[in-house]
Amino acid sequence: MSSNDCFFFITGTGRSGTSLLQSMLAAHPQICLPPETHFIRKYLIKYNRINHQLRKTLKNDPELVRLNISEKLDHLIDNVDTPANLYRQILSTYRESNIQNLYGDKDPRNIDYIHTINKKLSNSKFIHIIRDPRDVVLSRTRANWSKNSPFFLHAAIYNAQVTRGRKQKRLLGDKRYHEIHYESLLAKPKESLGKLCQFLEIPFDEKMLSDFGIAAKKLISQRELQWKKETLGPLLTGNSNKWGENFSDYQIKMIEEICPFAFDELGYSRHKTTEKQSTFQKWKKFSFVIVGRLLSNIYSVRLWLKK
Repeated sequence: MSSNDCFFFITGTGRSGTSLLQSMLAAHPQICLPPETHFIRKYLIKYNRINHQLRKTLKNDPELVRLNISEKLDHLIDNVDTPANLYRQILSTYRESNIQNLYGDKDPRNIDYIHTINKKLSNSKFIHIIRDPRDVVLSRTRANWSKNSPFFLHAAIYNAQVTRGRKQKRLLGDKRYHEIHYESLLAKPKESLGKLCQFLEIPFDEKMLSDFGIAAKKLISQRELQWKKETLGPLLTGNSNKWGENFSDYQIKMIEEICPFAFDELGYSRHKTTEKQSTFQKWKKFSFVIVGRLLSNIYSVRLWLKK
């Protein structure tokens, strides 16, 4: 693989449908998508060169071991000088056949690092999948990895990541940034995937709809099944707007006020509140909204300082 090869990255705040989209694209015969390794955030973002200690860490990384290329992986780690070059070589080695000529990767957290990825892996394309923040927060309060955090914190992270990701639309342009809504993917999967294939410059293939569950079995580990089992199929076309059944008006309004961007810019409709609130509830909600927006800004500033 040369340094001029084009990658695409599936990004989006956690629980927005990145795993489903990964499985659908992995079912396409022209696409090579490995299991999630978090290589970008663990190595490429943090290091410019590979030193002796980093080589030891890489060789013992269980997520790289999952790729089942161990015979060649150690050799690559010993002989490649930078994380960017190692990343290219790992994907090249993982590729199963020459038919798969398009390389991709998926990690929701890559939404935070598009700027750096773009610098280190030029010509990359980015797919940003977006979901209603109320459903994202609901899903994150149920997943093992995120259920112990307060729901207003999930809303704050959503707001920071989605607004940060959306800025790339202006910077990268339509040829290198593509936006897809989770709700559209469920309601009109063929249309949504057809537009995505045009963006990736490959023909649409029905296997993305018929075989995504088969692809998911190769991508998901046993540890991840608790929060990714829906990617195994069938397609849950009604898996949206669950927030209305599970959150009170008070909680819904709080999420909406922490994430105004989703409703002002992304087309989601605000909930019409029918529940009367006491003065205490209003002040409590106001306090949580202020804290949520502050946390969202802190999250964005920390990432900006790391650039």
